[in-house]
Amino acid sequence: MSDRSCDHNSEEVKKCYCGHPISVKKSSTMDDPGRRFESCKLYNSTTKIRGYNYFRWYDTTQTEWQRHIINKINLENKMLTSKMEVMKEELKSLKEDKSLLRMEVDKLKKKLKSVKEETTKSKIDHNSNGNTQVRGKETE
Repeated sequence: MSDRSCDHNSEEVKKCYCGHPISVKKSSTMDDPGRRFESCKLYNSTTKIRGYNYFRWYDTTQTEWQRHIINKINLENKMLTSKMEVMKEELKSLKEDKSLLRMEVDKLKKKLKSVKEETTKSKIDHNSNGNTQVRGKETE
């Protein structure tokens, strides 16, 4: 029999000095872009206040080259996201224009149909002899 225990539930969750669980988060700073770190669940990324100051880098230190590439990719991502939002607005505007143009086309089709009907009616007229003329043909 093995000396190892098969009890997988015995894994304990790492906890901060305050007793709250520790979580792994990702840095979004220019100095350490994308680096993962452990901190107390009470860590507030906007105020940089850490619960009981527990903080530890989860991964190894990045090189200058890695920082540069990651920052460049992050900047490009932000620019592309911004460009995509502009394009979404343009698409929305074009769809609205298309809808207005379709309504205008429908309106013009109705007007054309009305004009054709009037033209057809005007072609049927009575001449002075009492005969009815239909498209150039006389009938009695």
